[in-house]
Amino acid sequence: MKLNKNLKIFFIKLASLFIFFILLITFTYNLILADKLEFLSKLSNFTQKKELEKFKSKIRKELEISLKKERIIEKEDAKLIKAFIEKISKDLKSE
Repeated sequence: MKLNKNLKIFFIKLASLFIFFILLITFTYNLILADKLEFLSKLSNFTQKKELEKFKSKIRKELEISLKKERIIEKEDAKLIKAFIEKISKDLKSE
């Protein structure tokens, strides 16, 4: 009798532990991996020709809009970009 009771408790604990691990794996997958897999899925869509063409046309449209403007970037941004490019040039020349 005592052996049956101990066996019953063992199987209940084993089932509880099994359910806990299943839940742990599910939550881990949903919290961590699902977002990354969705990002990879979107990234793989760019390999499809239609998506690539949409992306190209959007870039072209934005470039045309920016070329019609008198000034594309702010003066402060232009100074920062210029300083950054000069720094990169200096680093490349030193190697």
